[in-house]
Amino acid sequence: MIVVKFGGSSLAGPERMLAAARIVAMHRQREEVVIVVSAMTGVTDALLTLAELALRGSLSWRATYDDLRGWHDRTLAALTTYRGSTPTLTLDDLWRAIEADLASLVCDDTGNSRGETVAVFSAWGERLSIRLFTAALAHFGGEATAFEDAPVIVEHARGGVGHRWKASVAATREWLCDPISNLLALRQTPVLPGYLALTEDGAYTTLGRNGSDYSAAIIGAALDASAVYLYSDVAGIHDADPRTAPHTHLLPVLSYDEASLLLADGARVVHPASLPPLAKRGIPLRLRSSFDPDAPGTDIGGISIRITRTPASSVALLAPAQLAAGCAAKVGRPDAF
Repeated sequence: MIVVKFGGSSLAGPERMLAAARIVAMHRQREEVVIVVSAMTGVTDALLTLAELALRGSLSWRATYDDLRGWHDRTLAALTTYRGSTPTLTLDDLWRAIEADLASLVCDDTGNSRGETVAVFSAWGERLSIRLFTAALAHFGGEATAFEDAPVIVEHARGGVGHRWKASVAATREWLCDPISNLLALRQTPVLPGYLALTEDGAYTTLGRNGSDYSAAIIGAALDASAVYLYSDVAGIHDADPRTAPHTHLLPVLSYDEASLLLADGARVVHPASLPPLAKRGIPLRLRSSFDPDAPGTDIGGISIRITRTPASSVALLAPAQLAAGCAAKVGRPDAF
């Protein structure tokens, strides 16, 4: 079994969702697949804007909400016109819940835990995505099931300094293993939301902005996946920033330590907290482009190669524990890593 995660750019509208679903169908020919999805590109920002407008008591949130709803409803309508789709699939119950949350924000004058409240509200994008992607998968045959709850469990960090929560592989395994195993036994493909998490007390939180990579890694470790695939709009990690360097080379294979060095030096291809839970269990991380899925990518955790280009700045190699500690403080916060 593998875990396959798609970023927002890979899901930006019905055409991209169908392309991603085609990639899943390719993987399913060889092995069982568990899917983790991000919100569509731009949706998290729109939800954050909605929440802030509502908290300020501004009625202008309605136009933003209508645009957001229209985009998702049109995407679902396009997906459900394809052969094999599920015509009864709807987003109506999600929109009712989103509107109820917005009404609560409008009436909230306490000012307590507003950052956490806004972050959790912004995770509606992933919940919408799992419904849409389930519709996209139906076009390629087989059965898919949307896992509607938060898939990752976070616990109080014990012994840490200034870190309130940390994602727990053990607690996530206890929470996910049976329902996911049952779905796979029924030949269902589970579709899970990234970013969204549950505290050990049962409250919703998030893994921090751009945290869906981290979700996929925790889920992969919890389910003992044979590999975790991250599909985005880039094929992998290069030896220099391709936006500024005239000649760059894709690094086809990296050890966990080599990848952690490049991530610490500013490479933003993958969330840095994704490496420690996979490294601990020897689960390879495979970076691929959803726009060109047959193109070579970067495999992290395979046979190590030397980095022949020196990164732009000299950074000491970070241990996985250091990377995890640096990201733990972002749990429950909507800021980017």
